[in-house]
Amino acid sequence: MLAQADAEGESRAERTQRIAQARVQAAKENSATVLILSGLGLQELPAELWDISTLEILCLDGNNLTALPPGLGQLSNLRMLLLNNNRIQSLPSTVDQLENLQILDLARNELSAVPDNLSRIPNLKHLALQDSQLSDLPADFSELSSLRSLDLSRNPLSTFPAPLTQLSNLQTLYLSQGSIAKLPPEIGQLTALEKLVLYDVGLSSIPPEIGELQSLQHLTLTRNQLTSIPPALYSLSELRSLDLSYNSLTDLSPEISQLSQIENLNLEYNAIADFPSSIGQLTNLTEIDIVPQVLPAAQPVAGSSSPVRNPAGNPNASSETPPKFSESYRRALARIQAAKESKATMLTLADGNLQQLPPEIGELADLEVLDLGLSSLTTLPPEIGQLSNLRVLDLSANRIETLPPTVSNLESLKSLNLRRNRMSAVPENIDQIPALESLDLYDNELTELPAELANLQSLKTLRISRNAFVTFPIAITQLTSLEQLYMSSTRYLTTLSPEIGQLAALKTLVLHGNDLSSLPPEIGELSNLQHLDLSSNALKELPPEFYQLTQLKSVELSYNQLTQLSPNISQLSELTSLHLYPNRLEHIPNELSGLLELRDLDLDIYRRPRSRSIPDRGNL
Repeated sequence: MLAQADAEGESRAERTQRIAQARVQAAKENSATVLILSGLGLQELPAELWDISTLEILCLDGNNLTALPPGLGQLSNLRMLLLNNNRIQSLPSTVDQLENLQILDLARNELSAVPDNLSRIPNLKHLALQDSQLSDLPADFSELSSLRSLDLSRNPLSTFPAPLTQLSNLQTLYLSQGSIAKLPPEIGQLTALEKLVLYDVGLSSIPPEIGELQSLQHLTLTRNQLTSIPPALYSLSELRSLDLSYNSLTDLSPEISQLSQIENLNLEYNAIADFPSSIGQLTNLTEIDIVPQVLPAAQPVAGSSSPVRNPAGNPNASSETPPKFSESYRRALARIQAAKESKATMLTLADGNLQQLPPEIGELADLEVLDLGLSSLTTLPPEIGQLSNLRVLDLSANRIETLPPTVSNLESLKSLNLRRNRMSAVPENIDQIPALESLDLYDNELTELPAELANLQSLKTLRISRNAFVTFPIAITQLTSLEQLYMSSTRYLTTLSPEIGQLAALKTLVLHGNDLSSLPPEIGELSNLQHLDLSSNALKELPPEFYQLTQLKSVELSYNQLTQLSPNISQLSELTSLHLYPNRLEHIPNELSGLLELRDLDLDIYRRPRSRSIPDRGNL
């Protein structure tokens, strides 16, 4: 039996080696600029590969390579080299001869040290080293002066590598899931940084020099040990998203109002009891998460010794006590009264046992942000309509089937979150909320959208994934301000309406996990589209008009049935990310190498999927 297994293993190795040899030979004869040898399990590469001087994109990911020969340095035109998911321990010293190399992916290898001479690649802009065994970076790493993005996540780094602080052009840095513990003051030297992700690295404090990162737009500090925020952080005037979830913060400074551009703020699972009223001055805020560590964070109800609510926030929780006399109701009422006295602008009443909201909620005239998520509400009292200053209302993960007509009085409401409820129809009068910019109806039981939804002419973001739509709702095509549409996993959607071309303002379109077999030509009219996700559908071809989407930055076409890619792909000159695995492509046009901004590429055309389904993307 063992001998038979060995013979079978040898046979597979010989077969994949022949495939690789044939591909290399064809690429050499045709002066190819793109060569894909991904996912073949190769332990060595054909020697002729290093003679193909025309190559600009070389995909060697998903093999069993432990090293590359010195011949690598002969590929002087190489711009992108994918070596991720191998067993590479080092690179040849000739790697510094790749003077045109801009993108190098070495993620998920067996590197215990940064390869010698890597820092001498003069034009390297994007480097992936995550999931390796790096404990430090060499001093000469600072010589990568052209580097724009770097991923060092999931390495055994014990300190913030000093050479990083010299990378003056770095724009994106991932340093997640390590043991860094503290940031050096020199981090303030990274003045070009736009995105910083420090997820789960054991940080207990942030140096004041964080305030010198004036270009920073996205900051993730989730799952650390932070107990406070330095005042300097509030001076990051360009910040668009801030994630401080799963820390131990106890308060928030009124200076948070200085983050005037902030759109997404995540403070959930901290120990913040009260929020400053100045948070109401964040006029661009459309998404906020404020679920505390212990829920609810309220003063105990007189005469009660019962524990606080189910910490899991189970929306299916039940109570034997009538809702209006339950402890959860009394606790909510106490918090409402406290908020009224303090003229609070922000309030969370999330409670898995709360089945009815006290009508006194309507007395909070100053309220701008209300979090009722993770509760057991089936509706809201009519008094909710009295909250004329309310801008953000979170009703996610309840049992809501409908809303009172008075919601139309919420004239300041910009964001309404109704995800994971029990609605079979869109509540009436939602279409009469004049300022609504973001509507989340994810994971309900909707089969259609009412024509009146077209009245929401201020709407910019619509999330309707995980519903039961059979056809594309025509009402959507009338939303002339819509910039983001998420309509994934809708079970029965097989076609798109030609009217989709009317969404001229659309920038993000996510249609993952449907059953689309084709796209209408009108898709080409979405001239502002930047992000398109059509993964896990049944597409066999792309219409010629698809290649007119010249503003596209990311395209996700994984898990379809595409058989070819047009040479017109070169027209998508702004493209930075392209995923086409797995499909039925047998050829990749050389014109792909003309996409000079491309840095994230998955083109493994040899692997074949066992199933078209892929893991759910949760938040869409």
